[in-house]
Amino acid sequence: EQDPDLSLVASTDRSHDLVSAIQQTKPEVIVDFTTAESVIKNLATIIEQDCCAVIGTTGLTESEIQPFKII
Repeated sequence: EQDPDLSLVASTDRSHDLVSAIQQTKPEVIVDFTTAESVIKNLATIIEQDCCAVIGTTGLTESEIQPFKII
């Protein structure tokens, strides 16, 4: 069931420029379901663009996650 208080403002894939997509759509929250190889770079971009992130990616090590726990 669709929540009337939420809306999908964009959907991207690896062919899109994440910074441009964020700047054009101005999301409040970004949900990332990418791979462990790309999520760290994406998360840094999301934070730099002053957005909140929900990460659904699996396969990350504790040492990869640790730097983002303080943010």
